[in-house]
Amino acid sequence: QTVGLGPSVEQRRMDATSTFQETRPTGSPADPDRPTILIVDDETGIARMLQVLLEVRGFAALVCHSGPEALARLEADPVDLVLLDVMMPGMDGYEVCRRIKAHPAWRSIPVVMLTAKDAVRDAVQGLEIGAQEYIRKPFNTDELVARIRALLREQAASRALAGRHLERRQR
Repeated sequence: QTVGLGPSVEQRRMDATSTFQETRPTGSPADPDRPTILIVDDETGIARMLQVLLEVRGFAALVCHSGPEALARLEADPVDLVLLDVMMPGMDGYEVCRRIKAHPAWRSIPVVMLTAKDAVRDAVQGLEIGAQEYIRKPFNTDELVARIRALLREQAASRALAGRHLERRQR
C-alpha cells in the first residue's frame, strides 16, 4: 500500500473509491466524533486519494489545493491535523507551515508534510519550521494513518494535561 509516485496510483485510487462507497462513515467535516484532517495538495488526484483513504479510515477530510486556500479554510473550519504537500505553486508547504505555526489559534495543530523531495536538508527544514512529521512520497498508507493517529493521540494527551493544569490553578 505505497502511494505517491508510479503508474499504479490510479488503480489504488479506484480501489479506495469502491471501498469508500461501501463503508463511508456518516457525518460531516464538523462531526465532533471524527477528527478532521485538512489535506493541502495541488495535485487533485493525490488529494482525492488521500481524502478517500482518510474517510474510509474514519476521519473527516477537507481538501484544499493551494496555500492561500488552506489558510482561508483554517479561518473558517476547525481542524485537528494538516496534511501538507511541500511542492505547490505560489505559496509552498514550508510557508504554509510557517504561517500555521505563527498563528496563535493554529500553532498547536499538528502538521504532517508530504513530499517527493528526498534530501535530508528538506526534511530538516520542515521539522525546524514546526512540522511534526515529514513523510516522503511514495508513502505507505498504513504507516501514514498510523502516524496521523499517533499525532492525534499526542495532541489529545497534551490538551488533557493542559486542562488538568488549568483546573489546579483555578482551585
